[in-house]
Amino acid sequence: MAVVFARLTSNFGTFLSMVALNTYMLELTDSPTWMGLTLAVKVLSGMAAAPLVGHAVDHMDRRRLMIASDLTLAAGMLGLVVMPGPWLKTYIVVLMALLGALGSLFDAALSAATPVILGTQDTLRANSWLMGGRNLVVAAAGLCAAAAGFLCKGYNAIFIIDAATYLASAGVLWRLSLRTSEERPAAKGPAAGVLERLRAGFREIDRLPNSRTVTLFLLILLLDTFASGSHNIGWPVFSKLLRPEQPMFYYGFILFFYAWGNVAGIYGLNRAAWLSRLRPESLYLAFTALMSLGMILIFQTRLPPFIALAAFIAGIGDGTYQTYFTTYMQQVPDAVRGRIFALSGLVVRTGFSMGFLAVPLALQSLSVAAVAALFHGLVLVAVAAVFLLRPFKEGRV
Repeated sequence: MAVVFARLTSNFGTFLSMVALNTYMLELTDSPTWMGLTLAVKVLSGMAAAPLVGHAVDHMDRRRLMIASDLTLAAGMLGLVVMPGPWLKTYIVVLMALLGALGSLFDAALSAATPVILGTQDTLRANSWLMGGRNLVVAAAGLCAAAAGFLCKGYNAIFIIDAATYLASAGVLWRLSLRTSEERPAAKGPAAGVLERLRAGFREIDRLPNSRTVTLFLLILLLDTFASGSHNIGWPVFSKLLRPEQPMFYYGFILFFYAWGNVAGIYGLNRAAWLSRLRPESLYLAFTALMSLGMILIFQTRLPPFIALAAFIAGIGDGTYQTYFTTYMQQVPDAVRGRIFALSGLVVRTGFSMGFLAVPLALQSLSVAAVAALFHGLVLVAVAAVFLLRPFKEGRV
């Protein structure tokens, strides 16, 4: 339970900082392009760190890596409170780079360590509960963001709350004694260079018996994260359009119902026996499509009940496909599991970075609703094409 608490408090800080920093940058610059470039810095730093992250997670103490990540981000969030106004934009860009690199490190370390910490093969149920808890704190972050304009003057209180959550996560992890990796035989012969070991590790992934399914998952994930740039930039822009005096209100409102949709999807995944009889590839694709459909619908009206319903639908698809994705990837041997999650993190950040650069360009000539429909429409077309062609033939999770 302590590990779950550490993960969830860290997640709360991550999502609250996402809402606050995105909105804050939009307030400082009044420019979706600036916000897109800032978000691109975050994902590009995660991309640049991915090879080193995979190596570190497979060769270093995973608990200490997570603690170091949390402490650094706590200091970074507190720095926002004292930073002089003329330096704020530059500081936020630097902080976003840290969030990208260290977020990649924390996620890869925890995902790789989960099967060892649990000591069980039932990782699907474990991931479902971890993901469900994660999305409860996302809902709490959304509610906190929506209420912030009424309860707080400015953003400093949110930044302090962010720092406190990272410190709480680090404190819990520091007090625990956990085995986060399996025993491995000592290396024999001369030590290879870091780059050579990285290349050898990714060749091992290519030789996995289910490499074709892994490749399919990663390609759809790349397109999905590219499309996700439209709603990650679109939510704060849409929120400011709907309520200029409280620019975080609808952003937090959407995130709240989206997170509860995640919880509902994960709960259904655990309770619906018929889902376990379907191919994981089919489930991954179907719920990815449901997420994209919900994202398109969010921007099509100003009516709060409709926005809430669409966000809930998007959340159902997102939470369920993420659970299947994580569980499937955790079936690979522990010796390469860190590199698998580093590779998937690299794919995610590649897609996001392309989306964050493309969406502001599209917004110069299209409405936010049209941009969301265009980008997520690509995902729907790709999923339909894969279902028609049925290129995968590999087994179940």
